[in-house]
Amino acid sequence: MSEATLELFGNTLFWPLLTSIATAAIGGLLLAGRPSCGASRVAATALFAGAALGLVLVHDGFRFPPARSPDRLLPLLALGSFGPGLAPRRGRATTLIGAALLIGVALLWLLWPLLLRWPPQNSALVLLTGGALWALLWYSARHGAQRDYGASCLLAPLAMTAPVVAIDGSLLIGQFAGVLAATLGGWWLYSLLRAPCALGGPGSDLVAFALAAVLAMAYFYAGLDLPALLLLALSPLVGVVLAGVLQALTVWQSRILAGLACALPGSLALWWVWPQESLY
Repeated sequence: MSEATLELFGNTLFWPLLTSIATAAIGGLLLAGRPSCGASRVAATALFAGAALGLVLVHDGFRFPPARSPDRLLPLLALGSFGPGLAPRRGRATTLIGAALLIGVALLWLLWPLLLRWPPQNSALVLLTGGALWALLWYSARHGAQRDYGASCLLAPLAMTAPVVAIDGSLLIGQFAGVLAATLGGWWLYSLLRAPCALGGPGSDLVAFALAAVLAMAYFYAGLDLPALLLLALSPLVGVVLAGVLQALTVWQSRILAGLACALPGSLALWWVWPQESLY
């Protein structure tokens, strides 16, 4: 294995995964004696730490204010990590309004260079349809937030997004998805082996933000096929549909079955974009 391959593997998979596990372990020690499954903020912190390190390693040219579209992802993840915690929780209507505002701000931030060049009606249509798809993904993530298998319903789409986007969109954005999958995979392993618990609201919000942002970047900036985009974005809904079946299983069974089931749409997306000629 070449040195470049090892570096790519380390930056995209190993270091984000290790950082996520280490941060979760430190958070677990600090919260010793408290209900481990109530420490959802630890999960969000571990995910953000691993993702931030991985994104900086993969894209060492990150700048703020952003000079290029990839520079917009890391601040967006910060918004996804800390923004939902700032929204007041005073009822379902207030929560929905807060989520809509956060999604709107995220889309404006992510697509601002393109929105400046589009006619107003095109911009409005993109924001409405993109916001609706983002909200659906967020709902799917929140549906499994307090369930042991919820992380699997997000890990599988992220893991499938990496090769699909790398083949049909951008290798760099595909690496971003790989970093996010490795980070969530680190927390998935830690939480299962130490004390099985759910990802929680903050962690689910962050992963939903991350997956939606990567797909939006891949579609608008790298030309990802629309059918592949929809298949990947709707993958977590499989967990919502199978909730009754998954809840009746053991932790290991529900996590594995949820992951396999939610990977099926991504597998179809991979088949959709697979090139007819050899990749070599």
